[in-house]
Amino acid sequence: MRPPESLICFCKHLEDNDSLKEQIAKASNPSQIIELAKSNGFVITFEELRIWSRELKAPYFPWAEMGHEWRRKFFTLT
Repeated sequence: MRPPESLICFCKHLEDNDSLKEQIAKASNPSQIIELAKSNGFVITFEELRIWSRELKAPYFPWAEMGHEWRRKFFTLT
């Protein structure tokens, strides 16, 4: 199974955008990340972000290095 193309493109867009990485890192819920993606022209859903969050390990994702339990809570506090 492969991530949706929109999520892949959004992650590639993040690679060269330090300002957006900072905004992503400060997100306190998935909706903020989804809105940031949308404002940059990428449509991703809550379900896609939640399902693929285990693979999104870059340090600017809020759940990076926080453990599975923290990540699960992040996606239930919306």
